[in-house]
Amino acid sequence: MHVGRILNSHKRCEDILLRYASGNIMLAILPATSASGARAVAERLLSHFKQPLQMDEFQIEVPLRVGVHTSQDNRQITANRLVNDTVKLLRQPASHDAILLSPQTQTLLANSTQASTEPDIVNELLQQQQDNSASAFIDTLMPALTAMAEEDRMVLVDRLLDLSTRTPSRLACQ
Repeated sequence: MHVGRILNSHKRCEDILLRYASGNIMLAILPATSASGARAVAERLLSHFKQPLQMDEFQIEVPLRVGVHTSQDNRQITANRLVNDTVKLLRQPASHDAILLSPQTQTLLANSTQASTEPDIVNELLQQQQDNSASAFIDTLMPALTAMAEEDRMVLVDRLLDLSTRTPSRLACQ
């Protein structure tokens, strides 16, 4: 229960926490989160639990394995299948890796690394952001943001939230 409270205090509004059947597996569903964002969450989670938990006068070590399974490459996957595949990943024989990446996640991460060459427009925007105020930079982006479909804007919001949570933050839903 204590671990669940800690996870709940660090999740975003749209994230969902589940405790799987036996109770020793907890799942965090991170809607519209990229594979790299999910891996970053896993790394932060592991770093948070490196130190033993203090409960009254006791210190309790929390051995943790984190599985990262993504469905971004297949929008037809059901929630049940996603949960079952993730549990299957976590139930693999113990390895030395604290973070287990599903084959889908490994592929997505490899593809995102290969696609990380930035086009000229990115460099131009970065230069403008450095040369101008934040307000002027956002004004430059507004026509493109206004033209985006609502679903794409929600993905953008999620990525901005992901960026804002890369540093330890206690922001929670009100």
